[in-house]
Amino acid sequence: MRLATFNVENMFERVKAMALDTWAEGKPVLEDHARLNELIQEPAYSAAVKTELLTIMKRHTGLLTRGVSRFVRLRDIRGKLVRRSPGKPAEIAPSGRADWIGWFDLEKDAVKETATENTARVIGLVDPDVLCVMEAENRITLKRFNDDVLSKVGVAPFDHVMLIDGNDDRGIDVGILATRGCRITRMLSHVDDTDAQGTIFSRDCAEYEITTPLGNKLLLLVNHFKSKGYGKAAESAAKRLRQAKRVREIYQARSTEGYDLIAVVGDLNENPTEPPLDPLLRDGRTLRTSWRTPSSAVTAGKARTATGQRRGSWTTF
Repeated sequence: MRLATFNVENMFERVKAMALDTWAEGKPVLEDHARLNELIQEPAYSAAVKTELLTIMKRHTGLLTRGVSRFVRLRDIRGKLVRRSPGKPAEIAPSGRADWIGWFDLEKDAVKETATENTARVIGLVDPDVLCVMEAENRITLKRFNDDVLSKVGVAPFDHVMLIDGNDDRGIDVGILATRGCRITRMLSHVDDTDAQGTIFSRDCAEYEITTPLGNKLLLLVNHFKSKGYGKAAESAAKRLRQAKRVREIYQARSTEGYDLIAVVGDLNENPTEPPLDPLLRDGRTLRTSWRTPSSAVTAGKARTATGQRRGSWTTF
């Protein structure tokens, strides 16, 4: 069987700030969006919190005056975050989180039809039995892509499509598609895993058990580690290290439980030689990188692989 991973970078809609010519252009927007949603979770809105909210909102033309800018939208569900009085500057109205329900969203644009179809064509060229995807919007969208777009470009749709919503609110989740007798027989999310620093996974480390046509049980740990795109480099690297450590713990636990076939797959957002991946690729690990896994490994019943290439990586078992 052939196992592949692919960061599809959304199929039908993508956050505008993530679709600019360079990542550096969108980085400040993503940082502001994250900070706004962090500030509004404060139990009490102190003068300092209110000042920072107003300062950030002013950077995005229209957000403070109309509730929407080119990249960010304010969602008022109950009550109003911003009070706008004639002849007076805008101010933050609630005294704290309990006085108001709402959040900040990132504006999205439609992905060009040609780009979506080219994603489908690449999948057809790789021709996997099991495909793990990163940055898919949600399960319904992934299923529509499978049912409608793949067949449009002459690629056979997969038999099974699954995606569990993760921790990222930008619509970039991890999912899985399977075909040719490969069945999804168990799944488990790790969105709530925490350590001393808080929530571990930026998206998820979703577990999918695949039963192969030969009756073997292949366990996939599907990941999308913390991006290098925004935030301080040292903090991002520390987050990826925490994620790698937790994935290793999960892998070791499942190995002890009796799984012989385990693959850690996804977009790990790191060079294999860098320290954040030490728990997976060094430090006494028993995982092998995918390009060193014998093609007969699954047939023989022994394979433990890790792959974290950015796009279109695959391993043939």
